[in-house]
Amino acid sequence: MTAFEPRAEPSRYDVFISHSNPDKATADAVCAALEAQRIRCWIAPRDITPGASWSESIVEALRHCSAVVLIFSGHANESPQIRNELVQAAHLGLPILPFRIEATTPAKSLAYFIDGVHWLDALTPPLEAHIGALVATVRRLLSEPRESATGELHSPPPTRAADLAGSRAPGGLGLSRRAAVVGGAGALALAAAGGVLWFATVWRAPAPRAALVFSQPREEDLAKIRDVAAKDQFKLPEFVFKPPAGDVDPAALRFIGAWASESGYFGVGRKVMLIVTSAGADGQVEGFLLHGPPVGAGWDAAFPAFTVPFASRVVDGVFEITIQGATVSYSARFDPKGEALMFSAQRPEHPAALALLKPLWRAAA
Repeated sequence: MTAFEPRAEPSRYDVFISHSNPDKATADAVCAALEAQRIRCWIAPRDITPGASWSESIVEALRHCSAVVLIFSGHANESPQIRNELVQAAHLGLPILPFRIEATTPAKSLAYFIDGVHWLDALTPPLEAHIGALVATVRRLLSEPRESATGELHSPPPTRAADLAGSRAPGGLGLSRRAAVVGGAGALALAAAGGVLWFATVWRAPAPRAALVFSQPREEDLAKIRDVAAKDQFKLPEFVFKPPAGDVDPAALRFIGAWASESGYFGVGRKVMLIVTSAGADGQVEGFLLHGPPVGAGWDAAFPAFTVPFASRVVDGVFEITIQGATVSYSARFDPKGEALMFSAQRPEHPAALALLKPLWRAAA
């Protein structure tokens, strides 16, 4: 199969190729090289069914892939669609391999997912040599088992693993450490010598500490929460952060704090704030979910800003929020570094809308 032959029907893919339309020629060359090695690729617009929703096709494709190859350029750096794809990839726990074809510094919207890694540069000719190195890296990555965001362990096909026995990647290559692990699992280890990223056996997050230090917010912390609420037009409720008492689940205690998005759903939607005020035994958490006013003409444009209390339970590092009478459900989990929350809003039969919530204040690190 070449990069220009459409697929007859959906199937499980190996690699999602994320690229901006001006870089299509390079993306097609990468796709052809990968598929020549029997690495199954999903690439737009080739694999989007005529008449199908573009965004829903992207989300569904990512759910059936094991890794993302990002063709990084100035065009990709400015593309909101590329950022949306990387947010979805991070939410699903997919490793991201940046393939840089221009000497461009990642914008802040992309840097969170690809900053701080060893790039696979393709800045000097011939391009084919760099693509060959990329293929070798992808093959080795796919030979390693990985744990998904849902905790399911995915093992590589035996034939592919056998083909890759003893293979090694060229030095200086790497993947996004931030996007490679969601929900406490991934497939990377950072080699001590030279800082080069090497693929290793499945990494599992360490169990939460039996006890975490809880500290009450200072007045300046509360002022920061009030300032953000005023700026983003949240309806801030009266709340008190409660110190843990008794046998508190450490996994739940980590969530206590105030968390807010800087750029809303998909970087363009309405702003979100999550205030988790207490945690208890068996992973119980309570607090408030706040949404700012709608932005643009999105699906939720008819809904004004709102604030609702919630009570939930942390299970496998995730807690869900449902609102009586609403068709939208929400979920929150920590990002790979444990520094922010991956927050999603899910409507029936629609792709999840994602937002990254950063701490305004948190009780325990």
